[in-house]
Amino acid sequence: MIIRNMALAAIAIGVVLFVLGVYGVIGPDFSVLLAGIGILTLLFGIAFLLRALRPFHLSAPHPYVLGVAVAAAVLHAYEHVYRNSGDPSFGFLVWSMVPYFLCLTLSAFAGTRAPAIAGAAMALVFDLWGHYSVFINPKSSTAALVLLFIPLWSTIIVVPVVTFIAWSITRRRRSSQNDAS
Repeated sequence: MIIRNMALAAIAIGVVLFVLGVYGVIGPDFSVLLAGIGILTLLFGIAFLLRALRPFHLSAPHPYVLGVAVAAAVLHAYEHVYRNSGDPSFGFLVWSMVPYFLCLTLSAFAGTRAPAIAGAAMALVFDLWGHYSVFINPKSSTAALVLLFIPLWSTIIVVPVVTFIAWSITRRRRSSQNDAS
């Protein structure tokens, strides 16, 4: 129980440090370092959480989540290769796929296998909205900044919240079906 709580605290601290680093709250000299420390703290927290929740039975990612991730990869590859005014950046392409890596990971666990579909679908909807607001109907000269922040907000807000809501609905349905039996 203590390891689980420490792991959850490390995940929360990692997310906060990463966001503070991305937004340069402490200053531009330390923002990359702070974001890096945040990512490492987050990864250690996830590793400790997985260790605390052992044993877990992993399976292959859900095919629907994989399909949504492939569709997102095509969208982002199109944006980075054909719609980009400069040279394509592999790092930025990987950054834009982070929410889908999270969804693929969530869909490998039995308890969140189906709810991860909703998280991946909502991340794709969020990305399509970003594509529309940047490439099809830009409202300002800074519209392209949306592409930097959509992966961040999808990873720390959209995917976890939508997956949790879908998991709650699925769990409630199962318990009501078991009660009816």
